[in-house]
Amino acid sequence: MYQDDHFSAYYENFIFRLPTGEVVAIYDDVTDQKNTEQRLAESRSQLKVLVDTIPDLIWLKDPDGVYLSCNPTFERFFGAKEKTIAGKTDYDFVDRDLADFFRAHDRKAMEADGPSINEEWLTFAEDGYQGLFETIKTPMKTPDGRLVGVLGIARDITERKKSEDVLRENERRYKSAQRMGKVGNWEYDLNTGKFWGSSEAKRIYGFDPEVDRFTTDDVENCIPDRERVHQALLDLIEKGISYNLEFEIRPVSGPVM
Repeated sequence: MYQDDHFSAYYENFIFRLPTGEVVAIYDDVTDQKNTEQRLAESRSQLKVLVDTIPDLIWLKDPDGVYLSCNPTFERFFGAKEKTIAGKTDYDFVDRDLADFFRAHDRKAMEADGPSINEEWLTFAEDGYQGLFETIKTPMKTPDGRLVGVLGIARDITERKKSEDVLRENERRYKSAQRMGKVGNWEYDLNTGKFWGSSEAKRIYGFDPEVDRFTTDDVENCIPDRERVHQALLDLIEKGISYNLEFEIRPVSGPVM
């Protein structure tokens, strides 16, 4: 192989001796081929850097569940390097029940010929960290449709789940406090005209707390002195005049218990 750095060209050199004793050299210009190989190598290098930088667990298995590659985060999960993981299966690193679970979702993704999403608790072999992960498994195919294997990505959603649980618990306590105090609240969006009422507000007006439909007309129809309350609301919206009124409510489903 001969490289001309001045022209950034590459030549493949063939030298042979003729029966007459002459030495012949043939140069084949392989510049395009070499440039293509370099671009491909650079692209693969960039892709590996990208995958290795992503904090999620990323891995690729063949159709039989044999690992082909993984990123550093996944290495920490199994407590082994990629070169050790490649060529092995889940059964070499986790207990049979969990390995069966992983394999079942591999098959589910391949059978569905599309993404399969599930949540699972994982314990990292490297440091014992335990978290809840959302896992997406997708069949990976070649351009001609041949199945290469299953690509997996797992994201740690432990903190998100904790926040959701706290939010749900706070909402439960809020509704309980409103119900015990017989205090309801509502909101009216001036831009969209959307009206929202809390569960206790719906109950006070005699509506099922679980129904979605709850409008200003529903509320005002339960108030005998509708015009006075409506005018107070208009003064609040148009003039910014706060109001604190006492008025009778006649619930649509009878007296509030």
